[in-house]
Amino acid sequence: MIKEHYITHLQENGYKCTPQRSVILSYFCQHKNKLISASTVRNDLEKDNWSISLDTIYRSLSLFSDVGLLESTSLNGKRLFCLKNKLDHQNMFICTQCRTVKPLNFCPKGIVQSFFNDCLITSHKFEVYGLCPSCCK
Repeated sequence: MIKEHYITHLQENGYKCTPQRSVILSYFCQHKNKLISASTVRNDLEKDNWSISLDTIYRSLSLFSDVGLLESTSLNGKRLFCLKNKLDHQNMFICTQCRTVKPLNFCPKGIVQSFFNDCLITSHKFEVYGLCPSCCK
């Protein structure tokens, strides 16, 4: 997806695309399939002469997660964010070394639901952790 689709989705959910949000969204579009911390975003943007406070970055990342633009997870005690390849539910493989993310082409919800016939699953998150081919070398 291109940045404009993400901006449209943000606006359709009632939020403005401020200059800071646009810069942060552009950053994630340039770093697709990578898990990134808020402090890494700030440090990299500072190198490009963007002065955005860490508070603003955290608020933007939280908003982007809430409206479904970013996926967030916790790895080794850090909250990390990744741009979604599509705006619906996404299960993923996460490389614990380089933080590369690969979307899974299937959803195990049906299998899990079969074990809980008397329950209604309303949400889920499926992540598989390991090493990608590059990090296995």
